[in-house]
Amino acid sequence: TPTLLERYLPETWFDSAAGWHGMWVYGLAYVSVVALTGFFRYWMAISFPRATITISNDLRNRFYAHVQRLPAAWHDHATTGKIMSLASNDLDACRFFWGYGVLMSVDCVLYLIITPLYMFSISWELTLMCMIPLPILPFAIRAIARRFEKRFEYVQEQFSVLSDQAHESFAGA
Repeated sequence: TPTLLERYLPETWFDSAAGWHGMWVYGLAYVSVVALTGFFRYWMAISFPRATITISNDLRNRFYAHVQRLPAAWHDHATTGKIMSLASNDLDACRFFWGYGVLMSVDCVLYLIITPLYMFSISWELTLMCMIPLPILPFAIRAIARRFEKRFEYVQEQFSVLSDQAHESFAGA
């Protein structure tokens, strides 16, 4: 009994005399594409964090310069915890967005274009069946994002309170 591959591919690919013809060429091409993909993913994993650190430092410097230019009246009513929260957590959130958020967005767009095309080339019926739940996805993602946003804001507020208490404790010591 022929295997699934033998059924759809030419018999000469599986002969002992096949050598560097047929299946071996496709196998080598596949391994090469996987190796190149791994190389570029490694490069992205190294270069994107470096870029985000540069962006983060630039944002912190701009933030510091902006706080220095604010009038003294603003500093009278602004709490240290709020300023520290803005200078650390909020800027870190921006850093993660510019680094991993952009990387994941580009990755998702590429996969959203390439994967359906590949799936369609294999079976258009199955592809259409898989795309049935797609219209529901944006609503589910929006609901989950709202939960994350509320929790993130709560954590930011608590971090501000904690920074205020730490500042008062150290200032009183």
